[in-house]
Amino acid sequence: ARDIQKWEYIPLGPFTSKNLGTTVSPWVVTVDALRPHAVANYPQEPAPFPYLRHDDPFNFDI
Repeated sequence: ARDIQKWEYIPLGPFTSKNLGTTVSPWVVTVDALRPHAVANYPQEPAPFPYLRHDDPFNFDI
């Protein structure tokens, strides 16, 4: 979670990094259930760290 927070706080500055939270839901959602919500990728600025990038041509708008 810290690496995601580090990437998220870039436009806000280090003084507001502690008041942000990133949570991961304990629920499991299948890809079939998400497929109706697929949307085209959008440009990300600033670019995420290399290990957070993906080559899929879609994201999910949920």
